[in-house]
Amino acid sequence: MPSTAVTGVFALSLLLAIAGSGARAQPAETESDPWGAAWSELIRKELPDFANVKSDEEARAVVRDAISSDDPKVLEETFRQIGFIAMLASVQDMMLDIQEDFAKSQLRQGSLGRRFSNVPGLRGHLIDFLRSGAEQTRHWTDPEAEYASLSDAERRRLDTWSLAWAALAACFPQDPVVHDVLIDAERADPDHGMALVLFVGRFRSDAADEIYVAALDGDPGIAVVAAKGLALSGSDAALAALMRNLDRRDAALVTVVQAITTLGTGRGPMSKASSSSARN
Repeated sequence: MPSTAVTGVFALSLLLAIAGSGARAQPAETESDPWGAAWSELIRKELPDFANVKSDEEARAVVRDAISSDDPKVLEETFRQIGFIAMLASVQDMMLDIQEDFAKSQLRQGSLGRRFSNVPGLRGHLIDFLRSGAEQTRHWTDPEAEYASLSDAERRRLDTWSLAWAALAACFPQDPVVHDVLIDAERADPDHGMALVLFVGRFRSDAADEIYVAALDGDPGIAVVAAKGLALSGSDAALAALMRNLDRRDAALVTVVQAITTLGTGRGPMSKASSSSARN
């Protein structure tokens, strides 16, 4: 398999794989409360600022305080934790069959249960953080080995930057400005991992379709996400790409077939994202 350009988004994919294999034993306690997922030990460890909050307002207050802080480390740590919340919800999302995914998605219902999008300035601060971390872009020939060779500090910085992409997409789904930021990042440094981020935000556009189609050639895990994204799109190009993948012989085949049979049915009330000239 040829080498690919791997950005920090790879770390998100890696974290999803780790979390999915180690924490899929129990489902959420209730379908309506994604925050009450039965991963309490993981949450206590990774979300020290959010683990004990009792309301959406308390959770948003944590983010507001971080944004108003003069300490960039506080803001960065908050972004890491919001991103981790997005990651946990994404893992649960990916465990659903495609029809359940569109109907019961925990990311789609209530913006992670905390409505962080209501925090003034959060979108702009996340975008600034991601753009300022461009040095995290890496071109690796053996991602797993090279990721493992990084120091703890280097891995944490890379993971935080990667998780911030998930936070941006999850907190601001279908936002046209966020759509453009993600598409611009993908065009600057193509990476199949961006298909995952786009699907987290349920983005649908011609540009997103192109990324989903390209990601069908990625590993089976990414191909599953790409197939779901194309089913959500429902375009003629999406159908053609899915049909071309009916001869694959890996774990993604089931999702490809499901995507064809449910093409376009998961759209719901969301409108197709359009490119925006606005920039944060």
